[in-house]
Amino acid sequence: MEPVNTPRNHEKVPPHNRLWNIIVLVFSITLFSTAFVLSLFQEKTDIQAISYAVLFRSIALSFFMLCAAFAVGSREMQFFDKLIRSHQAANGVSDWSFRYRTRCIFSFAIGLGTLGFLVLGLGSLHLLKKEIVWLVFSLLFLSGFPHFRAFFSKLRFWLRSLSQDKKCDLFTISAIIFLAFILVLYFICALPLPIQYDVLEYHLGSLSQSLREGSIQPQPCVFYSYMPFGAESLFAAGLLLDGRGVYFMPKLLNWGFWLLSFIGIYIFLELAGLSRNLRLLGLILFALNRLAFSVALDAFVEPLQTVYVLSALCSWTLSWKLKKEGFLYFSFIFWGLALGVKLSILGIGIIPYMAILVPAGLFIMKSGDDDTKTFSLKNWIRTLGWGAVITGAVFLPWMIRNIVHAGNPVFPFLSGIFRWERWMPEQMNYYLQVNRTAAPFSLGNLQIQLIKWRDMSALVFLPIFLIPILYRKAPWALALAGFAIAGYLVQNAWIEPPARFLVPLIPVFILLTLLVLKRLMVLTQFGRLLPALYVILMILIYQLHFVELYNSGYLKAALFSFQQDDFLREQLGWYKEAADFINEQLPENAGILSLYEARSLYIERRVLTNTVFDKSPLLDMASRVKNAGEIRAGLRERGITHVMVNEVELNRQIHIYAPKEKIAGNKKEGMELSVSPLLQDPYSNLTAFTDLYGPYHFDSRFPENRKKIREFLSLLQKDIIFERTDERGLRFYISPLDNK
Repeated sequence: MEPVNTPRNHEKVPPHNRLWNIIVLVFSITLFSTAFVLSLFQEKTDIQAISYAVLFRSIALSFFMLCAAFAVGSREMQFFDKLIRSHQAANGVSDWSFRYRTRCIFSFAIGLGTLGFLVLGLGSLHLLKKEIVWLVFSLLFLSGFPHFRAFFSKLRFWLRSLSQDKKCDLFTISAIIFLAFILVLYFICALPLPIQYDVLEYHLGSLSQSLREGSIQPQPCVFYSYMPFGAESLFAAGLLLDGRGVYFMPKLLNWGFWLLSFIGIYIFLELAGLSRNLRLLGLILFALNRLAFSVALDAFVEPLQTVYVLSALCSWTLSWKLKKEGFLYFSFIFWGLALGVKLSILGIGIIPYMAILVPAGLFIMKSGDDDTKTFSLKNWIRTLGWGAVITGAVFLPWMIRNIVHAGNPVFPFLSGIFRWERWMPEQMNYYLQVNRTAAPFSLGNLQIQLIKWRDMSALVFLPIFLIPILYRKAPWALALAGFAIAGYLVQNAWIEPPARFLVPLIPVFILLTLLVLKRLMVLTQFGRLLPALYVILMILIYQLHFVELYNSGYLKAALFSFQQDDFLREQLGWYKEAADFINEQLPENAGILSLYEARSLYIERRVLTNTVFDKSPLLDMASRVKNAGEIRAGLRERGITHVMVNEVELNRQIHIYAPKEKIAGNKKEGMELSVSPLLQDPYSNLTAFTDLYGPYHFDSRFPENRKKIREFLSLLQKDIIFERTDERGLRFYISPLDNK
């Protein structure tokens, strides 16, 4: 007798007719699919579904690019193997002896640098097209399969050994879980589209314009685009692979660079002899550092530069640990790559490296050997000479690029020697004045140094001043402390750059702090409690960063709670509205002259912009013609069809960049009471004071052409097609250049 609750007693099994079953199956799939799609739109989850589909594609392409970099870097590492073996053969050293993961970070760093040069070469030949980049990168990717197999085999072995490690204590497990949450935090930073001014202006803005012509050449009136583009060249490849109108890959690549930085820090701390728990604490300190986190919010270049600097420091550490001078020469390759990302690394890293770490490495290498192998000044000078040659050779492609476009291999420096019609040395002098509010080594400069120390979140690193006491017999630790402090002081004594330039130095400060913790934990029982203080601080900082992402809209944008366009409109305001208007309302062949607005990303038309420190294309045209009508006609001949004017941005620039001599001039004219208070008020309207400021105040042609420019701006008022006005009367508008 069958059980009462069997399906046979409640349902009749349909006949086993094959055709009938197929019809029922097709009809059921159709109904279920229809229900799914209709519910998707009814519940408004289609935004997330579609967005994540595009995002997954961008993630896969970013992984593809990093794998291509690893493939080409692994091939090149085989060459360096042979080179260093032959270099060391005379000294009886036959092979490299370092762990596989150290070799991997070197491969990634060299591979990324090589891809950057490859993109630069294609761009210089105007061959930077999506199809060509796909073909080249695919060939590189396919060539790396043997290296991928070895990499994932080692990774699987490492993960298995980690899971079976009986030495994993509560701190290790907690730190790994915390790091997983930190990676999620950084991933949230990576998903919203770029919004930072510098990124929209030249890191990606200038790129988006040059990519329209299949090149990576500088934009005529954006002097920042003449700087080395070692990171931007990789972003350019990402923009091409992503496709027109999609901007996810630069920030996803930036996230990948951060992952490589974390790996590099872990290896660097391991080479310094720190325990696993201290290495994990070091990763947490770095990830939650205020500067490191702020740079992770957008497609900045410091993460890639940090990868190169860490590779150089790891190579330096291997040189004296293994007593192989070849690693010292190898490190200069990474310094050359770092210099190709941003010139500031010359003061922050390269000069202190050559002056402090190189002689320290040579001294440690020779210590303990026989008397015929002692450190000598001659050996140091010889190493510095070869190091300068290697660094210069790696940096050479960017120098050639500047010679071709600006006639100056080190533009914008030495502008008085290498004269160029589009650039005036006075601009460079003023640029330095704006970024140097106190004389070097003065009391005011010392105050600024302390403020920068705070901005770098370096109060956490105050224990490093115990290094001379606790490690007075460890020359490598003393040298690293000297390198870090010197790099900080040299850069800030010469110029006062944004604090984010110091990000590549943060891993060294972290190492020094952990070395102090390590020694204190051995000296006293109380020292074992000190790491707990840092852990508590990091938890509080994590919570603060998470709230910051929530309040700024990053979290909602990352989870696609609303469309990315809404996020951009919320963050960029009228600029995004104007960009959408241009993209939707103006023809494909439209050319835009942008006045007082240097950002060009998200505008899918040809845009001619200029920064505060560049010659104005409008003034250039005005100086050649007789009246405002001829200015309009001349711009039309250059392919300019519309003019975009951002008076709000002009007013902001006045408050930041108004020359002091202009203010003094107004005082002499009895205008002190009307101007000075307004300068202190960021909400005031200063655009009426034409003598106070203009992007033309270094150009001697401006006074005689001011009237023509004013008349030209008056002509634009007659046919405005897009306009926004704030409570101060400042406007953001677009006007066509027709022949009325």
